[in-house]
Amino acid sequence: MTTIALHYRDGAWTSGPDPVEEATEAQTVEEDWRDSVARAGFNRHPFAVYSGPYSYAYAEMFRSADGTTFFMNIAHGDCEQHLYFHSVVDALEHAARWAPAFALQHDDPDLVSPGVRSEPDLEDVDDEELAALRQAPHP
Repeated sequence: MTTIALHYRDGAWTSGPDPVEEATEAQTVEEDWRDSVARAGFNRHPFAVYSGPYSYAYAEMFRSADGTTFFMNIAHGDCEQHLYFHSVVDALEHAARWAPAFALQHDDPDLVSPGVRSEPDLEDVDDEELAALRQAPHP
């Protein structure tokens, strides 16, 4: 069965095959999800990860072996979206759009998913320290 994902190429989104999902369908019990990523032609270690130790939502970006295609897996609980980018410029541009949203999860308890808490507890941080944290660049 062919699965469909979004592909970004030449400034436009189009539908196309989802090689990682197709590789996942053939996954064995002994393999983990990153084995499927590798089988689809991407490095099994993420090129970039956007999340934090207590984040319920995250994004991981993987680079193809030849460095021309990038795969981004965005997950929040049991909801998952696969995106494919066909140049490093497009991949990094879209990653930069997502990074601030994931970084905010650490700063504002209202932005954290229900049942997930940021550490340290923001009630233990004074206003001056919290302002400094919010001004600091996120990795």
